[in-house]
Parts: sequence; C-alpha cells; structure tokens
Amino acid sequence: MIRSYTINELEELTAINKRTISDYITKGLLIGPSHRGRGAVYSQRDLNALKVIPQLRTLMKEEYGSLKAVAGFLEQLSISDLQALANRKTERAFVDWVHRFRVRLSLMRIIPHVPPERLDEVLSQLTPEQISSVDSGRVQIGAVINMRQLFAYEQAIADTDDTTSAESQDGYSNDHLDQEDTDSLPQLSSELFVERDLEATLPDSAGLVGVEVQDDSDITQKLLTLKLDDIANRLDRVEQMLESESDQ
Repeated sequence: MIRSYTINELEELTAINKRTISDYITKGLLIGPSHRGRGAVYSQRDLNALKVIPQLRTLMKEEYGSLKAVAGFLEQLSISDLQALANRKTERAFVDWVHRFRVRLSLMRIIPHVPPERLDEVLSQLTPEQISSVDSGRVQIGAVINMRQLFAYEQAIADTDDTTSAESQDGYSNDHLDQEDTDSLPQLSSELFVERDLEATLPDSAGLVGVEVQDDSDITQKLLTLKLDDIANRLDRVEQMLESESDQ
C-alpha cells in the first residue's frame, strides 16, 4: 500500500515548518499536495525529499547551497533513488551515495540504453573513494571502469532494441524474443573493473567474449563526449556555488 501524509505529518516527521514546505513546492523541489483544500495529502516522494534537502544543503553546501541547485539534482532522481538517499544512516554514507548517483547520471547520458540497475551493479563494485574521485574530476572514469566493455554492452542492447522494433513494425509478435534477447547480451564480466592506480589510463582490453567491440574512433568519440559532459557538469556546479554565495 502506498503511504500518503498530511501537511501536519510532514511537519512532524521532518521538523520542517509549513511555510518552508510551501516554499519548496513553489520552487519545484516537491510535487505538492494531491489537491487543494481539506483532505490534501502528500506523497512518499515528498517526505523523502524533505529528508534529503537539509542534508544536501548542510553536508554539501558548496554545491547545493541554493534551492535551484538542489531542485536540479532531485529532478534527476527516481523515486527509489530518493528513497535510498533518505534511508542513509550516516552523513558519510549520504555523501557517498550522492557521488554515486552523480556518476551514474553521467554514465546514463553517454550510454542511455544500459539500464540504471546495471550501472548500479557496476558502481557497487567500486570503493566510495574511487567514485568520489571520478565525480570530482580528479580521476577519469576509464581509470577504474573498463569503458570499452560498457560501450559494447550498450551497443548490444541498442542492436536488440532495433531488431525488436523492426520486427514489431513488420507485424510479427516479439514476445518470444524476451528471453532470447536477454541471453544474447554480453555479460558484464569481472574484467569490467580495472585493478590499477587511480591515475591509470583506459584499458586496452574490452574483456568481452563473443561480442564485437566498436572501432577505436567510435570509442574515442564517446569518451570525448563523456569528458565534455563531465566538464559541463563541473561548470554548472561552479555556477551554482557562485549563485549560492551571491544569495547570502
């Protein structure tokens, strides 16, 4: 059963007053009530957001000092992501998960066909220090993850989607393809994770069996796109920090 909350319950559970909650709704940080007037209720997502917002603004003040920066981050998170952040028991665990989500979001922009849960599996194999170093830009992601294998995995999924779409347009039922498509995808092997110093460069081996890896020019282009995306994200954070300082 999906739980909902009254404004009084939100205030009691989060120690955030009604005026601030209303301000958060106006500025896009919360979804807001189900309807106006008596009997209005708020979602579990809004409760989780109210638990996460103060921690972002306190523990990561330089990056999330402004509500605009907080709203920009929250809108990229799924309901389960927000729940995971709200459930972190320690300040260190909370910050580590923010870094992890930001790295995953960067990967999703460059390899959109790979499901988020698969990227979570990949990132769960890295240490918090490695993820933080990648998120801050101190270390390139190719130093700790075999990006070639991820690109090949993403391409295999994209090819499967194209085949399924084509057969669907031809009028054939593709229900029988589900298990076959899943079995045909390359496995994310242990070679995906690079046991090297943090300053290591992108590994040469794709670590794939039975999957043709894209040519170097294509991989180089994707890595360049990933790097430019990382630079753009850091510039956005600097802009948010400057905005936060000007508001104070």
